[in-house]
Order: sequence, then C-alpha cells, then structure tokens
Amino acid sequence: MLFNKSLAKGCFPSELKKAVVRPLLKKDGTTDLCLICHSFLSKLLDKVMQKRLQEFWDSNNLMPETEAGMVREWVAGKAV
Repeated sequence: MLFNKSLAKGCFPSELKKAVVRPLLKKDGTTDLCLICHSFLSKLLDKVMQKRLQEFWDSNNLMPETEAGMVREWVAGKAV
C-alpha cells in the first residue's frame, strides 16, 4: 500500500531517503569509495519501480534493441 501510494502520487517518502554513508579508507588513509547503506524499504521500492518500468517498456515496445543498460539478461556480445 505504501508503494502504491508513493508511485501514484509520484513522490518518494522522505523517511526512505535517509542512508548511512561510510568512507572506505585505503591503507594510506585516503578515501577512494564510499559504502552507502539504504533502508530495506527504499531498496524494495526501487525494485518495484524498476520492475514496473521494465514491464511498461516491454508492453509498449519502447526499448530499442541496441539498448543494453536496462535490459535484463542482455549479453554484451549481442551488440557486436
């Protein structure tokens, strides 16, 4: 129900926008990457939205055959 309301209103609850950011330190003490921990519900909403978008694109034939970034089970060798 929370996800349906969020998607219907087109807004993302501010409570789910919070994340814990932890720098990953190198041996010399400099940071190169950060580890970002989102809430479980935030990740779940992301998956729901991704699935709905993919179904919409597939049902309306909107994804070009040459697009590799968003296509599930797409093999890079197909582009060659």
